[in-house]
Amino acid sequence: MSGHRIYRNLVWWALVMLVKIGGDRAQDLFKYTGLALALSAALTGCASKGSKSIDGCSASASSLCETTAGLQAQAISEGLINPLDIANNASHTSAATNGADALVIPAYGPSKTTQPSKARKHLMSLSDVTQHTLRNSPEIGIYGAKTEDAYHGVRVARSAYRPNVDLRVAAGYENAGNNNTISRGAFRREGGVKVKQRLIDFGSTGQNLKRAKNLYDSSQLRLLDKADGVILEIAEAYLKVMEQSRYIANGRQNVRAHQKFYELVKASEGEGNGTQADVERAFSRLENARTQVIDFETERQKAIGRFRRISGIEPGKLKMPPSFNKQARLTRADIDRLLENSPRLHSIQADSRSLEAQIKAQTSSFLPSLNLEGEANAKENVSGRNAATHDYRGMVVMRWNLFSGGKKYAVKDQIAARLKENKHRYRKAYNELEEDMIEAIRTMKTTRKKSKTINDQVRANEKVAKLYTQQFTVGKKRLLEVLDAQKDLFAVRRDRIANQFERLRANYRALRLKGKLVETITGKELMEHISK
Repeated sequence: MSGHRIYRNLVWWALVMLVKIGGDRAQDLFKYTGLALALSAALTGCASKGSKSIDGCSASASSLCETTAGLQAQAISEGLINPLDIANNASHTSAATNGADALVIPAYGPSKTTQPSKARKHLMSLSDVTQHTLRNSPEIGIYGAKTEDAYHGVRVARSAYRPNVDLRVAAGYENAGNNNTISRGAFRREGGVKVKQRLIDFGSTGQNLKRAKNLYDSSQLRLLDKADGVILEIAEAYLKVMEQSRYIANGRQNVRAHQKFYELVKASEGEGNGTQADVERAFSRLENARTQVIDFETERQKAIGRFRRISGIEPGKLKMPPSFNKQARLTRADIDRLLENSPRLHSIQADSRSLEAQIKAQTSSFLPSLNLEGEANAKENVSGRNAATHDYRGMVVMRWNLFSGGKKYAVKDQIAARLKENKHRYRKAYNELEEDMIEAIRTMKTTRKKSKTINDQVRANEKVAKLYTQQFTVGKKRLLEVLDAQKDLFAVRRDRIANQFERLRANYRALRLKGKLVETITGKELMEHISK
């Protein structure tokens, strides 16, 4: 049916119904009829452009989706939208597009009392990224699940102190007999309750509970250490993206300077004041500067990939994070105190205590165990047709495994070997943390000393490049001298960027070693984020 025919039929149906229905109901029907007419008009236009159905509309919708995605990507890159806002909205409103979750740009219209204002740029801060990563990182989630597993392990170990109750009920038909009599089709019924309570096991249960508690403590400490480590990774990835962006800006500035100088050399050669070799050399340096920018852009894409892998979001316009110079201050005198409070070292110590408790529990298994056992049974038609019988008993039972083929001693030696390995792990981790702290102190001192020197070099090279260019125009400097001056300026600016971000990374590593990284970035302690 064509669109025009649909439109005509709807109009005719509306007129007939308006005649039959009066009053308010007619007005309501008129409103809904108007909506139907608008829909019909849309279908008519779609049918006139497409073939039989709404293929044209589907194509339009697909084009609209592609346009929306493009606008969204552009808005993120320009800093008009914070990707974290999009991720949060997408978590509440999901839409499927080709089997994937579609990100929707939230539309905020102007209120009745205010006039629409210009779009304000939304910068992504390190604090926002940190909180998002703490909530959504799969690595932190894995260690959180391990901690939960260890917690339930404590419950399992504690259950050995409580009684164990078994209930058994059975019913069915039985055939039984001997040489003299045969019973067929007897309905057999039996049931029983057995209660067992451990009285004495020479500390085996207590040591197993102690082992489980130490494993739980170790899991909690590992969770804290892992979460802090993941946040250090995302902070370094954040800084890497910003650093490469600064390199790109410096490279583009270098390209513009070479472009202007190339045009100057070319114009000078046209006036007869230079040679074609000078033009080619200036052009070669220009192309080299462009190649460097391409290399920086490639490195930035790698940094973005690492950022996306850790945080799960795309970086938008990033806000320069604070340096935290005061909070990150670290001296040799702090090293011993920080090592004593390190979650990583404490977790290894908790593992050692767990293994020691496990050895004691294994030693206790060499001795007998005493249990209080009670049992009640009822039977009918067992081994032939007979009346119901009952029996009840309560006993103190001693069980003692006298020989197991050497298994118990082998298990004990195996646990002792694990304990020895754990002590070596502690020494290795202690040495690594100590060296990391010394390296962080050394890096912070070096970058702080280099900062003033590099800034002085930048100012000096800027003046040299400017003066050399001016002197070249009047023939007092050679082409190669000017090109080298610009090259030196570009290099020292790059060194200044590298030194700035290396100092930031050293500060964040120091905060990580002090266990204050998340607290310093977000204003909340790490446990407050994890416990949510």
